[in-house]
Amino acid sequence: MNKVAKILVAAVFSVGALCVGLFFAGCQSPEAKANKLIKEELFKVLYDFQSYEPIETIVDSAFTSIYENEHVLTMIDSIFHYLELAEKGYEEMIEFIEWAEKAKVSADVFAEYRDSFSRQMYSEFMGNYNERMERAEEWKLFADESKDKYLKFADTVQNETANFKKDFIGWQAVHKFRCRTRGGQFDIGNYLFIFDKDFKTIIRYDDTDDDEYITVRENINYIISNDFSN
Repeated sequence: MNKVAKILVAAVFSVGALCVGLFFAGCQSPEAKANKLIKEELFKVLYDFQSYEPIETIVDSAFTSIYENEHVLTMIDSIFHYLELAEKGYEEMIEFIEWAEKAKVSADVFAEYRDSFSRQMYSEFMGNYNERMERAEEWKLFADESKDKYLKFADTVQNETANFKKDFIGWQAVHKFRCRTRGGQFDIGNYLFIFDKDFKTIIRYDDTDDDEYITVRENINYIISNDFSN
């Protein structure tokens, strides 16, 4: 074999090896692609990355979600804000009614007497009764208005979630891993990663054990699963 032929053969083998390498790289499993990107991301954020031990990665399609919809999240915040105000309003109303009833009982003690002292005490207690009933009515109006607002928002959320269309946005991976905390103890992490359609970048990720993550989902589930019409 002459020198030119040897060069050509070597070139063919080099190109072939490169193609095979590219082929297998392109045929990585979704789990392998996810784990690679996850490892790169956790390297940036874990306190002790050297202790990082992946346990499990489950890959699936990712879709738009009501739990990530900004409009729904804003309305959920408003619902619980006005719900809290309504509860406070009704509590204050009940308290003023109870105070008013006590004033009325005291007024009734002096109601049947005609002397000036009894009439004065009766007048004072009835004045307290009327004042407290007026305050109770003010708090009831405040509570009713707050209730109307949270019911309106709740109805909107229920309608939006009932007609919510899920669109494919890429891929997701539920990733479970073990690593050391700042205290030196091993802890188990459970993260949800969302990747783009080409599996090249991480769009976002969440710690699914985080209290805020759990509370948001519980609040949304509470609103969409309850009947507020009564």
